[in-house]
Formats: sequence, structure tokens, C-alpha cells
Amino acid sequence: MLLHSNPLFSIYFGSAEDDLDPDSYLTYPPGIRLLSLDPYKKLKKRMQLDRLHFLQQIHSDKGIVVAQEQFEPFKVPGDYLITQEKKTGLGVMTADCLPIVFYDNLNHAIAIAHAGWRSSIGEIAVKTMQEMQQLYGTKGEHLRVFFGPSAKKCCYQIDNDFLMHLESFSFSDQVIFKDDGGMRFDLPLFNRLQLEEIGVPKEAFKMDYNICTICDKRYCSYRRDGNKALRQMTVVALK
Repeated sequence: MLLHSNPLFSIYFGSAEDDLDPDSYLTYPPGIRLLSLDPYKKLKKRMQLDRLHFLQQIHSDKGIVVAQEQFEPFKVPGDYLITQEKKTGLGVMTADCLPIVFYDNLNHAIAIAHAGWRSSIGEIAVKTMQEMQQLYGTKGEHLRVFFGPSAKKCCYQIDNDFLMHLESFSFSDQVIFKDDGGMRFDLPLFNRLQLEEIGVPKEAFKMDYNICTICDKRYCSYRRDGNKALRQMTVVALK
């Protein structure tokens, strides 16, 4: 577990200790109160949360804006969340996919995106920022962007068929690495370059929490453990 704390917002980067099984959380009954359950309730005090929201992640480029209304956790499909509401946690579940957290320091707004390779090809990071632009007037120079634990180029093996997904990106040659061990994909860099193309400056990115989930066994990894892999959560909230 890693916690980034700031006077205006906080971010929880979980690990395998979260012990989250999709077969469990995706079948929570209606009306469930997440902040009364393990392991979410530890965040209530640590992050001073009144509410906590997760979507039913579908590897899409879609998401929703969270206002004051409640919605059932893990039931609404989508892969990004945006809000200006204080003490409202926005979360994603991952096991190799990249959690991306956005903080707009001018408009005091946050967003979180679940960026696996499919969502990344769909430019979910770009679409999350564009939604923030429409809602709040967010600009690249206003942002701090945090990348959480994910599969990284040291371990993210791909095959030749994967390359067809990158053909429309001018920087595709920068995110593919070949050597005697095969071919690997740099998922964090792929998302970073997309955001840089639309005006997010290099200095906006905070990579300290971007630990490889495949080679570091403190984290959940679908590529390492297959169907038995659990999930870790990343949660951001305004104070």
C-alpha cells in the first residue's frame, strides 16, 4: 500500500494485500455500503471519505461524472470517473492495467481512468482529460497526472499481431521494444505520449508509484497468475 497525501487531495495505491476477488465484488447485492466492508473501510478514516465509487470496468473509453447522486458500486459500466465533490472516492480495480489519476490544481477537480491496452488504444486518458476540459476548462498546465502500479516494458510481452493496434499512432515505434527475449510493450509510456500530444507537459507526470505488477509479487498480476489473480484498488479523493 502506498498513500500520496496532499493538503487538497489524497491517492491510495493498493497492493495484493487488498485481497479483492472480482467474483465477490462484482456480485455485491443492491444497497451495499462499501465503506462498511473490508478492505474499503480502512480508506474511510485514512482518506476521510463519505462516499466511494467504482464502475463495472469493461475496457472501454467511456466513463461518468460523479455528482451528489449515489449509484450502485460495480454496476454502472465504464472505465473513468470525474468529480469536483469533496470526500468522494473514485476508484479502479487493476491487475496489470494502468490506473491513471488526474488532479486539476486550478479547478480543484479529479479523475481516475482504468487504462488496459484496449482502453489505451481507445485513448481513454485523452478522453478523460477532454471531458475535464468540457466540464471545468481544464488545461494541460493545470494537471498533475499520477500513474499507479501496472505492467511495464520490462515484463509486458506481446506478439506481432498486437502491432496492428498501434498503426494509427505516430509514436508507436517508441513504445515497442525488441530483443532476444521477444517483444515488449510500454503501456505507461503509450498513455503518457497520448497526453503529451494534447498539451500535458512532461513535468505534470508523477511516475513514482508506477511499479511493475508482473515482476513485483507484492502486486496482483493477471499476466503472471492468470484467472486466479486478485485485484488491487487505486482510489483518489478531494479533501
